[in-house]
Amino acid sequence: MSEFVSFEDYLDKYGTLVYTNVGTSMLPLIRQGRDAMVIGKRPEVLKQYDVVLYHLNGRYVLHRLIGGSKAKGYVIRGDNCEAAEVGIPDSAVIGVLKAVIRDGAGGGSHRIEVDSEEFRRYTRYIIRRYPFWRIYRKARHFVGRVLRKLGLRK
Repeated sequence: MSEFVSFEDYLDKYGTLVYTNVGTSMLPLIRQGRDAMVIGKRPEVLKQYDVVLYHLNGRYVLHRLIGGSKAKGYVIRGDNCEAAEVGIPDSAVIGVLKAVIRDGAGGGSHRIEVDSEEFRRYTRYIIRRYPFWRIYRKARHFVGRVLRKLGLRK
């Protein structure tokens, strides 16, 4: 019989955690059930745009740190999310993303390290996209409603 081990305990014991996610909040970077994430222990100092794993209110969340401070709490947001979570306490952050293994859930071999140029380009793209994301989603929703009313889409 196996015993439940928290992510915090696992990171303390082994230093690195590899797992797949549930949800779409970090699309297109991390695809549910397809990609594996490599999480390392949290550094002493977090940097803006780090992708952090935090544990709050009984759930684990992996999102991007976009602002805030250790003293006042962080502002964290998923790459595929409109809203940011505000006031996340420093004590809730337990790890940071070190790499994404594309199709890692199925034995994929393409590993994207967070310190690679590929990852830095992706991060710049996502950060620049944030202001336009809400407009894009609303426009897409509106077009879908029009197409459904015209009977061109279910």
